[in-house]
Amino acid sequence: MSLGWLGVLSIAVTAFLDAALVPISVQALLVGAALAYPQWAWMLVGVYALASAAGSCVGYSLGRYGLATPLLRRFPPEKVKQAQTQMRRYGPFIVALGGTTPLPFPLFTIAAGMFRVSLPLLLLAVSIGRGAKAVLFVFVSAHIGRPVLDQTVKHHSGLIIGVAVLVALVGTWLGWRSWQKKVASPLTGDGRLNDRRG
Repeated sequence: MSLGWLGVLSIAVTAFLDAALVPISVQALLVGAALAYPQWAWMLVGVYALASAAGSCVGYSLGRYGLATPLLRRFPPEKVKQAQTQMRRYGPFIVALGGTTPLPFPLFTIAAGMFRVSLPLLLLAVSIGRGAKAVLFVFVSAHIGRPVLDQTVKHHSGLIIGVAVLVALVGTWLGWRSWQKKVASPLTGDGRLNDRRG
């Protein structure tokens, strides 16, 4: 039982980080945990969706309060421009859709903050989008790939969860180091931000 709850905690942490600033693949862990503990499948979907919603507040805050300028440089400029343009038109709908795609999710939440999407609507959109993605991965994979995945999880569940916890810890550390460097560097080092503000 303790191993199962450790898996739930690992999913919550990795889902939070993936939605916040550190891209981490949660799907393999989510599917593995659902196969090892099928009675927890719906709870795992809920944990994934709620942790993603909580993590999305990080990117949203960065965009809303103007702290995202250095962070946006980590993403391809064409994807940033596309996300910003679409956010003006569709708001929460594009966030919900973005939650189901393999694109870096913080890109959508940062843009939502920059263009003042309602926070309650954002949280609802994230929960719907990420929840739908979790349902797809958990239940489709359980029916299609169960024979292989079930054996893998039964024999290696401890290793899978251990690796997931390690990835979460390393991801947190790397994200913190990156954040410290971004905060330490002046936002107006190139002068462009000052020019835009007049």
